[in-house]
Amino acid sequence: MTQSKPNKRGGKVRRWIEGLLLSVGLLLLGVWGGVQLASMLSQAWENRSFDLKKQQAPAPAASKTRAPKRGDVLGRLSIPRLGLSSMVWEGDDEGILSLAVGHIPGTSLPGQAGNVAVAAHRDTIFRALRNIKKDDVIHFETMNGTHDYEVDSIDLVMPDDVSVLKPGKRPQLTLVTCYPFYYVGSAPQRFIVSAHELPAGREAVELTPAIVHAAKKAERDSDRATRSGAGPQSSELFTRAASFEFSSGHGGDVVPGIFVEISSASEGHADGWVWVTPDRHSIQFKNQAAGEPLIFYQNGERRELVLSGVSGSYVRGALFFGPE
Repeated sequence: MTQSKPNKRGGKVRRWIEGLLLSVGLLLLGVWGGVQLASMLSQAWENRSFDLKKQQAPAPAASKTRAPKRGDVLGRLSIPRLGLSSMVWEGDDEGILSLAVGHIPGTSLPGQAGNVAVAAHRDTIFRALRNIKKDDVIHFETMNGTHDYEVDSIDLVMPDDVSVLKPGKRPQLTLVTCYPFYYVGSAPQRFIVSAHELPAGREAVELTPAIVHAAKKAERDSDRATRSGAGPQSSELFTRAASFEFSSGHGGDVVPGIFVEISSASEGHADGWVWVTPDRHSIQFKNQAAGEPLIFYQNGERRELVLSGVSGSYVRGALFFGPE
């Protein structure tokens, strides 16, 4: 009898400790879930607000002269191949990084010379960076236009190595997050993605078989129209091309004056619209098939939009346009 009392007392203590640990675990899980929910709601609100502002004023707005303040929305960063998309706020403290990608104060802004540096947590928004590759394209949409970057290198550095934030010889973008991605506690290294800015309205385009087929088909159609006395000469077509890649639900300026947005996408087909300036008219397309040209006019000149690759997460294509 005398030995059973300590056993009972020990059992009560163990159950009390187990209950305490369970309560702490549930509390931490609730806190984590609350942070995730807050981030998701904040992202949804800011995305919609940003899209509405761009729809109301699709032409590039005048550049701001004042430096951004903490919490200002600078734009939206996306990497279509990884399915990554997040609003970018000014600031890199925990309050910012728990909700969005943060622009590191003191570094350049999109459209400026120098190094645009942004950071995010490895276990939330930037988790997808573990799969990033050289030559991946990164989009940074702002109210002044979209800036495209191409990944040059992926490196690991120590937390106190700030040399990665220094400006290079050409405009660039640097993504910063902690590493390893699945490390528990304060991560010992930093994962750095360096990318250079692509020229606006770049003419380089991957001429996939689908695009080549669509171009030849459009030229044949134009030749038939010319013989019947209507339509432009085929020699006036396809002297230039600009490629694009947008994740579903997003868009941007393909070339100055032509803004494309993808509303939804499925395998081989996409819905969306094209906004044309200075004509200030829009063209809506539904169930547009990859490889089939969407023909429209800007200032009386023929333009053709061809989707070369369509999946449920991204749309890739090219805009063909004639001589200026």
